[in-house]
Amino acid sequence: MTYDSDGLSSEALTELQKATQVRPDDLRNHQAPGGFYNNRSQYKEALVEFQKVAEMAPNRADASYRLGASLFQLGKQAEAESRLRYSIHLEDRANAEQLLALVLMDTKRYREATRHLSTAIHLRTRHRICG
Repeated sequence: MTYDSDGLSSEALTELQKATQVRPDDLRNHQAPGGFYNNRSQYKEALVEFQKVAEMAPNRADASYRLGASLFQLGKQAEAESRLRYSIHLEDRANAEQLLALVLMDTKRYREATRHLSTAIHLRTRHRICG
């Protein structure tokens, strides 16, 4: 069996795909395959799964973040920016702040990118001190 970094095998992916047909409304049946595809740099496939998750759970910061990350990997900066900003709006997340900074740098908005990168560093530092 072949496993990715999350411990999901190709065989497990097949089983998840079968489960999705039985319970298409279960978020887990889309999150795990999305991560599986993402870990294999299959960003178009990951995007499809993460779009489903974001539609099913529009107020989950992690769903919006994962969708934004997939969009970024596919070079869709404007859409990625929107998703990452929404993720930050839902919950202050250092990862979303950092990835948004990269999106902004790609679009040559360096001043705003610096602000978001600074926020990411602040959140990580605060987390280390408090956590």
